[in-house]
Amino acid sequence: MFLIFKPVIGGCPRYLGAPHLAARAALRGGAGLVTLALPESAGVLPRQAAIIVRRVPDDGRGSLSQASLPLLAELIEAADAVVVGPGLGPEPCVLAMLKDLLVEEVPMVIDADALNHLAGCPELADRPCPTVLTPHPGEMFRLLSGFKLELLKQADRLTQARGLAAHLGATVVLKGHRTVLAAPDHPALINTSGCPALATAGSGDVLAGFLGAFLAADVPAHDAAMAAVFLHGLAGELWPGAQRSLTADDLVDLLSTAIREASPFG
Repeated sequence: MFLIFKPVIGGCPRYLGAPHLAARAALRGGAGLVTLALPESAGVLPRQAAIIVRRVPDDGRGSLSQASLPLLAELIEAADAVVVGPGLGPEPCVLAMLKDLLVEEVPMVIDADALNHLAGCPELADRPCPTVLTPHPGEMFRLLSGFKLELLKQADRLTQARGLAAHLGATVVLKGHRTVLAAPDHPALINTSGCPALATAGSGDVLAGFLGAFLAADVPAHDAAMAAVFLHGLAGELWPGAQRSLTADDLVDLLSTAIREASPFG
């Protein structure tokens, strides 16, 4: 099957590795074509021949901004799914660009810095297409604060994920030990695959890109998240070395093995 997956949107001078990991993971997830949209002033990435890199106009300092929108809109028009957020950076100019991206009618994984920028943004609840949010606990706390869901901040992880999913009408993947998955009209789930090694830096970027590949295949958001979270955890379990030695780059390379292990066809 040939899948088209465009683009991964992220990157700033400090965090160029994050969108690169997400793009690599999308390829491992079966996305036949991945475009990585990076700020034109953000520096040089390690070469990965299978990834198409498009340099996007930015604010002159390496952060995406409203100047980025014309080219981003052109890329998204041909997209089957979008991952936005890995390595995006905290600069204020990013928020206006993100708000305009939310109106695009394309399935979207929202991760990392994009979650922090959009915490409390009403446009996030009005997306017309499937949306998956992938916060870690700190990002979840900021989302709950931003959307004034104060009572949920003292609740257990299942209740937090359910509450945010209901409020936004989106699928929520609350990462951490025993990742929680919640979506409107679905029972909340607790993932049982994984290991402590998945706490390594960049693991969440890998999950975001991998999940995006399933969305690009027209898998419903809840099912895409369920498959990606389980297989991402399984990939960590398959690492043959000491757990403390696992890196996100290793994790990307284990995704195809995890897919084969879980496949009924071997």
